[in-house]
Amino acid sequence: MGSHELSPDLQERLKEALGSYDELQLLLYARGQPGPWTMQDASRRLHLEEQPLDNALACLLEAGFLWTVEDSGPEKRFTYRPSSPALAELTERLAETLDRDPLYLFDLMNRHALERLRTSAARTFASAFVLGRKKDG
Repeated sequence: MGSHELSPDLQERLKEALGSYDELQLLLYARGQPGPWTMQDASRRLHLEEQPLDNALACLLEAGFLWTVEDSGPEKRFTYRPSSPALAELTERLAETLDRDPLYLFDLMNRHALERLRTSAARTFASAFVLGRKKDG
């Protein structure tokens, strides 16, 4: 494993925590902000449309990378605050890896996406052969 590569443990955490490049972009944007930020701030900086950004935000909030700032006024504000040291370590390693070898990270995320797609297709195919139960009665 090269110095730019993620350990198998971090690769597994990446697969579980991040599902898209939009999430990665938003996570690294949030990590670099000195204080709370709004969706409008992130949209301007990242040049992402509202829908993908909303989806990425929801995933990062659910995964425990970001927090909603209480009493932030009419427009919600968010901040980077990982809920565990493992998430903080993952974020730091992702930032380092993206800086040193972005193609490695993109390839890894592509492999994870293909794995999710294949798993989903296999489940859909298998469910086509599940017979419905007979109703008693």
